[in-house]
Amino acid sequence: MIIKPNYRSLIFSDLDGCFLDHNDYQFNHAIDQAQKLEVLGIPLIFNSSKTSSEIKSLCAEIENRHPFIVENGSAVFIPKNYFSCRGHQKTSTLHYEVFPFSRERQHWLECIDILKPKFGGDFVNFNDLSLDEVIDLTGLKKDDAIAAMDRQYSEPVFWRSSQMRRTKFITSLQEKGATVKQGGRFLSVGGDCDKGTALIWLRQLFATELSINPVNDLAIGDSENDLPMLEAAQEALLIRSPNHTFPNLNRASGVFKSKKFGPKGWTEGIASWLQRHKINQGEC
Repeated sequence: MIIKPNYRSLIFSDLDGCFLDHNDYQFNHAIDQAQKLEVLGIPLIFNSSKTSSEIKSLCAEIENRHPFIVENGSAVFIPKNYFSCRGHQKTSTLHYEVFPFSRERQHWLECIDILKPKFGGDFVNFNDLSLDEVIDLTGLKKDDAIAAMDRQYSEPVFWRSSQMRRTKFITSLQEKGATVKQGGRFLSVGGDCDKGTALIWLRQLFATELSINPVNDLAIGDSENDLPMLEAAQEALLIRSPNHTFPNLNRASGVFKSKKFGPKGWTEGIASWLQRHKINQGEC
């Protein structure tokens, strides 16, 4: 078993603009804090709009062996033998048990294609872009762009037209059963799921498997698509962005805002959270 019975705290974190710098995707300023969490026995669970290929690559690089949530809550990936994982529909890969909460990408591509005669000049979506175009649009390196294009449950849309047209486009997709979320760069078109629903499900799995109640959890985000998980967690950490204001939460308590930007703010916020809960080495 990978897990340990003293895992009583969880951190759910967005990636872009939080653990990763919004502009260059670097995490140098966050890696030491991530390693400290591992020493403390606190799972760092990435909860992102990114694909499983992207998150697997990052987890391998930083030696994170914990579950993660992909494509805005579309699926939870749990390393094999991490939990018993019974009682929920799942699929399996070589190294993960996969728990989907959305229909597959092809369904949402068909929904988008139907709207192209009316909105085709207003947007571009990943499926219609070449690798070089994705690299130009995102600033990702080649291998990272390939991983970003490997989507399973949702489709990113880059909006190029007016706010009024955007609203009409979103409404048209919603009428077809899609959920549309605004991330740092793209609209994400997918199923009736979100980062908060996936967080709640995975938190309950930790509680059940380890007989822990309650689980002390922190959600970290900086964008509109992070709101569901920021509302669902016991505490929420908002990371300051150089590109937009803090997202507006409905909750008033248990909310903290970083003073620094991106990974520096991420590290700052977690340090404050550990201090606030008096969590030191060996006290998790």
